[in-house]
Amino acid sequence: MEWNQATKNNEGLFNIPSNWLKIEYFELFSILFRLENVLRVFVYSVLKNNKGKKWLHTTIDFDEKTDGTIESIAKKRITQEQIMGYISYHISSHIMQLTLGELVAIIFSTANWDMFKDFFPGKKEIIKNKFLEIIEVRNALSHFRPVKNDDIQIVKQNITHSLIKVESYLTKMTSANISIPTNYESSWYKALKSYCAQEVRVNAFYSENEEWIRISIVYD
Repeated sequence: MEWNQATKNNEGLFNIPSNWLKIEYFELFSILFRLENVLRVFVYSVLKNNKGKKWLHTTIDFDEKTDGTIESIAKKRITQEQIMGYISYHISSHIMQLTLGELVAIIFSTANWDMFKDFFPGKKEIIKNKFLEIIEVRNALSHFRPVKNDDIQIVKQNITHSLIKVESYLTKMTSANISIPTNYESSWYKALKSYCAQEVRVNAFYSENEEWIRISIVYD
């Protein structure tokens, strides 16, 4: 079997060998990569805000292979990774160990839906079905089954319909760029400033909607 590599031309563009996958498979992989990691950040932040340290105790009811909490399932997978630690990167983050299907199961479970419902523009059953369609396409790709261009359009459309509020939420969370005044009197801010050392600067910023605070630690 030949293992042809993609090559770059003089303009910095890649030439894809003819025996590689069709270009739409690359597009679909990129879309699903972004979706899955966006949902990880989103689910983590909502659970952490609502449950605090107990977010790891959230149960997952996805399929017969998944039985336990975020913590127990993630620990099992981290241990499995360590058996062949020379493959890929070591990921100690619990939320990064969850699959797209498990993230969706967390969101739409009866126990958690009240925490998530305000982030989705529609009835639970309708939005859930859109994610299930995405998962079906994702499974086809991950198990190397043929994928139609129409499937990719469904994924794009379902993401656009479902994540408009989630995107706004994460944008506000990740763009906390308004400096907190140095004379701010809150006790947490004073405690934070006490961590400053000769080579360390600690700065704090808040988001436009004042729901998020970003801490910046600079080591000179």
